[in-house]
Amino acid sequence: MKGYKQVTKEEFEDFRDNYGSKLVADVAGMCEPPLLTLNDVSDGKKWPESIVAKAYLMDGSDYYGGKTTEYFLKEA
Repeated sequence: MKGYKQVTKEEFEDFRDNYGSKLVADVAGMCEPPLLTLNDVSDGKKWPESIVAKAYLMDGSDYYGGKTTEYFLKEA
């Protein structure tokens, strides 16, 4: 995925927990799979530029071909 690197769940959570400013979480349920974005709206940033991390929410079921959630961080 251009502009993002795939990371582990632990790396994603560490990034979220240690980010320098408040992040706003948003889940877009109209996509398949649902998409979680973490947004840094400081300094007046607007979506989609505010996205600093995202996760495609999959539960490992047959519906998702056995795939589980995939995590991504925006590349600097």
